[in-house]
Amino acid sequence: MAILIFIYPWLHGVPPLLTVLGSNDFDAIAMVRSRAIQPDLFGIVLRMAIHGAAPVLVLYLFRSAPRRVALPVIAAMVGGGALLLFKSMPLIMLTPLGFFAALERRWRLLVTVAVSVAAILVCQVIATNPHLRGYVTFTVARLAVSPASAGDTPAPVSTEQAFGLSVAGLLDRTFNRPGQGVATWLEAIPAKVPFSDGCSVRLIARLTGCEYRNLPREIYALAYPEYVARGLHGSLDVPHYVQDYAMFGVLGLALSGLAAAAGLLALRQAAGEPHPAYFMAIVMTAFVTGTPELLLSEGGLLAAVLIILIGRFSGTGANNGMAGASAHGAQKAICG
Repeated sequence: MAILIFIYPWLHGVPPLLTVLGSNDFDAIAMVRSRAIQPDLFGIVLRMAIHGAAPVLVLYLFRSAPRRVALPVIAAMVGGGALLLFKSMPLIMLTPLGFFAALERRWRLLVTVAVSVAAILVCQVIATNPHLRGYVTFTVARLAVSPASAGDTPAPVSTEQAFGLSVAGLLDRTFNRPGQGVATWLEAIPAKVPFSDGCSVRLIARLTGCEYRNLPREIYALAYPEYVARGLHGSLDVPHYVQDYAMFGVLGLALSGLAAAAGLLALRQAAGEPHPAYFMAIVMTAFVTGTPELLLSEGGLLAAVLIILIGRFSGTGANNGMAGASAHGAQKAICG
């Protein structure tokens, strides 16, 4: 799993994080980010690995494997996700470990996780914003300049300003943007965009014969028409309950809450009460995708299977460690 996540960024040439360092063109950089994961079978498997398997395995390896094994594998998975330029990936991978540190009052570990995530995100922000690196390029890969972006560009800033702007941007994305995204969806649905009646889920669309609707892209086009006009198409992702509301209105919201509660309760029972931190692997992904996609293409079902394997093979309950022969059996079952 770690090998897959680490080598994927290199399969199509220079990894996205290194590619954008060769350009000062904002539109070209945005295009690289949008194409970091290809919409093919390999790309779907990668998303399942990053969103589903990696968060569970990071926590499991840290708790059960020798440090000389766990740390390089964790670094490979997190590093591979960082190279893809998706800011949510390092956060999704390391949040269960941080949650574990907080519950167990291991403050040094919690600080280490928080600093690691912040450092990765700051590096990504500086790499994708040329004015924060003083428009300095590195000849790793060259990107063509887009005519649409020729014109006024932000002035270069000092190192101190770049760090401050990066931190401010991260705080904005953490505490402000999620709420703005939810508000944008609720303002658009159903006033501007009708309820999808389930057609925003590929499986339901195929079974019912309705045309599939990609609601995150529809809402993005409404919110950022100037970007779409320049050929920059994106998705405005929101938590699962908002996307479920967008399907069936208040009924969808109620069913979403009931389904989430029932699913987590069933998983807890099936897994034999593993450490609560493992559930954060599913909760974090649920904040950026709808329920059906969470279970299928985003790796929620894979995460659930791994949590059950860990809970059943360890047989230690929520607050005990995963040491000894039981942990060794779980490690064999998961890692092969």
